[in-house]
Amino acid sequence: MYKLTFTLKQHTPLIHFQHDQAGATLRATEVKPKLDQFLLANYSDFDDYKKYLIGYSETEDNIYGENYQDRFQNFAFSYKIKIVSIEPVELCLTERLKDGKWQTPSFPFLLANMGGKETREELKNFIFYNNTKLIITSIHKQLLDKIDELMRYFLVSTNFGNRQSKGFGCFYLEDAGNDDFYKDLCELNDGNVYQKTATTLPKTNNINYFENLFKTVAKDYQLLKSGIRDRESCLKQYFDEQGILWEKLAIRLHLNSEVINDEYGFIRIILGLADHHEYPLEKFIVTIEDANKEIIRFKSPLTIKFFNSNVYMIPEVIPDDIFDRTFLFSFVSDEEEFLDPLELTTPSKPSDDFFIKFLDQYLPILNYKKINPKS
Repeated sequence: MYKLTFTLKQHTPLIHFQHDQAGATLRATEVKPKLDQFLLANYSDFDDYKKYLIGYSETEDNIYGENYQDRFQNFAFSYKIKIVSIEPVELCLTERLKDGKWQTPSFPFLLANMGGKETREELKNFIFYNNTKLIITSIHKQLLDKIDELMRYFLVSTNFGNRQSKGFGCFYLEDAGNDDFYKDLCELNDGNVYQKTATTLPKTNNINYFENLFKTVAKDYQLLKSGIRDRESCLKQYFDEQGILWEKLAIRLHLNSEVINDEYGFIRIILGLADHHEYPLEKFIVTIEDANKEIIRFKSPLTIKFFNSNVYMIPEVIPDDIFDRTFLFSFVSDEEEFLDPLELTTPSKPSDDFFIKFLDQYLPILNYKKINPKS
């Protein structure tokens, strides 16, 4: 049996469903499937890795030949993971019972606790450790060599726990510096990485530091997607230039019983689909569903990573399913008012690099700079 040990540094809180239990940390049941997928993506073909899969049989390989790959549905690699975390940091949000429900103070991007919960156990909260060991064992030394080669890239591209795309659950190798981190990011993302110093506060592992860190990024993200008060959404501005007006204007016209023409589209879906938006001024809750009644969820194509006090935004490929898709906006009011649904269609698929063009145009306005991978 061969063994690899990695010492990880935790950079942001991990949102954990068992946060109140001693020893709660990264879960091997989450890390291993993600690492398996990363390994698959970095092996050139089936013959390169088949002997490292659980259940591989040379005899069956000889029998089934080129069809042997079809017998592996989950593609789990033959290694085991053990995670040991020490030096816990007290980082939990204060939990309290108010108006018959368990609540925590609001925290940027943490949506799970909104509105309170019936029991304390339903609340999500943070865990944080100063020292985490990732121990991997296998009978295949060559497999461990591959994992050793790829671990830094796996960690730099992957977050863990709840709300991971928003920057929670960031880990990286303990002995790596900022230069290592962003060079690895750029190598994985063809240089399409945007960096900003999110806070000038001294780095400390306390709740006030992380709240300040995430507030800065949450504001930036809101400006990109929906706008803030007198500052327009960057998405709105971008699609205005393309001759497509965004859905919030269409909703206001619809509330006034005005006709909506083809100039309007469902734009904010480009940065992910939520199942409802609330418009308190009109006293309506707007729910969104696919016109064909399919269950549709689109995660944000922007992944947020943190390294010390720096924030990085990394674009991902936007799925084709988003484009030219019709959605119904339904309206519900506390006053039992009712409106007919509003039908809006998402934009047609622009050029393949439109998302990069959008970020190149608007992230510098928010003080992000595109990293030079050779720097």
